[in-house]
Amino acid sequence: MKEYNVLNKNSTINAIENNLKFLLTNIINSFILKNENNNIIILNYDENISKSLLIDDFKLTQVLINILNNASKFTTNGTISLAVELLNTDEQKENINFAIQDTGI
Repeated sequence: MKEYNVLNKNSTINAIENNLKFLLTNIINSFILKNENNNIIILNYDENISKSLLIDDFKLTQVLINILNNASKFTTNGTISLAVELLNTDEQKENINFAIQDTGI
């Protein structure tokens, strides 16, 4: 599995307090509405993730929609799943893993 850092040194983070599960549910729901390839979209969310996090919701939404669109291009009548897992936590931050799988090519 490859790990990607989607930010470069010129990127700025505009983090605001947000509910990650609510944000992801909205992304998945909007994706389901425009689902042209008859795919099942699944969100597997780790309930141990804090309810309120500082998130750049614009950038996160942009990245996830791009990856979900790529998964959809190569998947027809299949399944696309977004798994969100808390890896570890300390007093200041939570490390969260986002993984997208599809049954496409």
